Amino acid sequence: MAPYKDMVYKLINNDFFKNVMVLMTGTTLAQAIPILVSPVLTRIYSPEQYGTLALFMSIVSVLAVIATFRYELSIMLPANDEDAINVFALAVLIALILSVFILLIVLGFNRQFSSWLNNPSISIWLYFVPLMVLLTGLYQCMHYWTSRHRQYPRLA
Repeated sequence: MAPYKDMVYKLINNDFFKNVMVLMTGTTLAQAIPILVSPVLTRIYSPEQYGTLALFMSIVSVLAVIATFRYELSIMLPANDEDAINVFALAVLIALILSVFILLIVLGFNRQFSSWLNNPSISIWLYFVPLMVLLTGLYQCMHYWTSRHRQYPRLA
C-alpha cells in the first residue's frame, strides 16, 4: 500500500498535474454554466431568436478562424518575450484590419446578406460581426500569451 501512497503524493504535488486540474476545472465550469442557465433562457427567448443567434454565431465562428490568420499559434514559439510580443502585436493588428474590412463589407452589403441568408432579423446583428471577430481574435491572442507565461488560473 505504501508505494501507491507515494505515487499519489508525487502525482498531487506535480506542477503539471496541478495545471491540468486547474484548466479542467475551469473548462468544466464554463461548460456547466450555459447548461444550467438554458432552462431560464428558453423561457425568455423564442425559437426564432435562438435561430438568429445560431446564424450569427456560425458567421462569427467561420470568420474567427481567420481573425488572426492563425498567427496567435506562433506566440508560443519564440525563445524570448521580445519576439513573442512582436508576434502578438502582429496577430492583434491583423485581427483589427480584418475587422475593419468586415465592417466595410457589412456596411455596403447588409441587405444583400440578410436576403441571401433568408433571415431579415439578422440584418441589425450583422453590424456586430466585426466587433465579435475582433474580440475573438484578441481572446485567442491573450489565450496563447497567458499559456506562454503559464498563467493557467487566469486561463481557467
